[in-house]
Amino acid sequence: MTQPLRRPFIIFAVVAPVLLVAAINSSIVAIGLPTMRADLGTSLASIGWTITAYQLAQTVMMPLAGKLSDDWGRKRVFIAALIVFTMCTIAAGLSPNIGVLIGFRIIQGLAGAFFQPSATAIVSDAFGEKRSTAVGLLSSVVPIGAIVGPNLGGLILTHFSWRWIFFVNVPICLALIAGASTVLPDAAKKARSKLDLTGAGLFAGGLTLLLYGLTNLANSTGALPWTVPLFFTLSAAFLGAFVWHEHRTSAPFLKLDLLRQPAFAAINMYNVVFGIASLAIPAFLPYYATVAFGLSPGKNGLALTPYSVFTILASLFCSLFLIKRGYRRPMVSGTLLIAAGLFLLSLGLKDVRLGSFEMPNAALLGLVFMVSGIGIGFSNPASNNAILDLAPGQIGAASGLRGMFRLSGGVIGTASIPLVLSRFGDEAVGMRYIFLGLGVILVLMVPLLYVIPDHARQRYMAKRQTAKT
Repeated sequence: MTQPLRRPFIIFAVVAPVLLVAAINSSIVAIGLPTMRADLGTSLASIGWTITAYQLAQTVMMPLAGKLSDDWGRKRVFIAALIVFTMCTIAAGLSPNIGVLIGFRIIQGLAGAFFQPSATAIVSDAFGEKRSTAVGLLSSVVPIGAIVGPNLGGLILTHFSWRWIFFVNVPICLALIAGASTVLPDAAKKARSKLDLTGAGLFAGGLTLLLYGLTNLANSTGALPWTVPLFFTLSAAFLGAFVWHEHRTSAPFLKLDLLRQPAFAAINMYNVVFGIASLAIPAFLPYYATVAFGLSPGKNGLALTPYSVFTILASLFCSLFLIKRGYRRPMVSGTLLIAAGLFLLSLGLKDVRLGSFEMPNAALLGLVFMVSGIGIGFSNPASNNAILDLAPGQIGAASGLRGMFRLSGGVIGTASIPLVLSRFGDEAVGMRYIFLGLGVILVLMVPLLYVIPDHARQRYMAKRQTAKT
């Protein structure tokens, strides 16, 4: 029988790889965008929906996922989501056209939305008072997928069809289903509360219409299509109805009263921008490396590797040392480092020489990506723990709320990047303007971080004071 002391680590060893698989799934699809676009004969805006649709589905489902995890039981929700995710992974690889592929990516995203809040809640339950470090380490798993995905994707695309970027995850998913069924505890379920499906539907409709409007705008080359203002108007109507409904329902999809609290409003506003930086920008870095430097899929993977490696190292360092003494300093320093990396990318550095040595462009990109990777590694575990401390009794729901705002930023960013690029004759130049603009926004976000209570710092100082007395 497993000793109680070892049990939490065994649970972590089963839960963490599920987040790894989800991260590989996202990053490997990003590396395959140029190949998939050519094979399926579609536009950049349309192929971008293979990422946008997945993130959109996650965004809508994330708050419900956290709530269902709290109400229905962590293990049941986690395993069911993993089974659906696996089935859709197979179906996505078999898709005959872009429409079918996007459809299965939507369902896959709905299932994937359960992973982060369920995993965070499971690990929090298992580790108890040692939660902060464990949750921080859980955040460091995702960048590992960002290493494996591009490199594995480059290898697959060099020798096989793009369809294998989906199939490669299937054996791992099957093994994880068996492991989770055996190891995860059957936690007691709470009384099931009412789900606000109307609110979820209005929010999904408003966000989807907004993204369709952006896609139509990106695909238009002449006069503005009449569908664009129609989609934007309908989106505003849906989102307005959503806000009206949320103020009146007894069990809201999104607790808007929380957002009236400065701390919740500040951290979730930050999460939207952080989502653009950590989800939308990395999704298009392989495309930028291709259009700006002509890198092959294999070299793309190598260029992205330093970004992911240093994200992991920074995340581990933050989880083990920094967040024990406070959340604010890692978030501030991380945000500034992300901005610095984006500013360097906006310069369009190329064919740089150091004396007689000419640095390969793949290596140069890797170094620049690395700076932002360190920033992501500092910011992510600290911001994740900061929002959990704002709602300690609703860990699943709080994690779902944080995920929804972060994914909202990723979704809007992923849909907006093709729109911006469609307005530039040179897409590489367009990407550089995007890097510059987001870097400026991140710098402007720094004062907002001082509105968020630093509970970890307060606990650390209280312990020091107690030790002195």
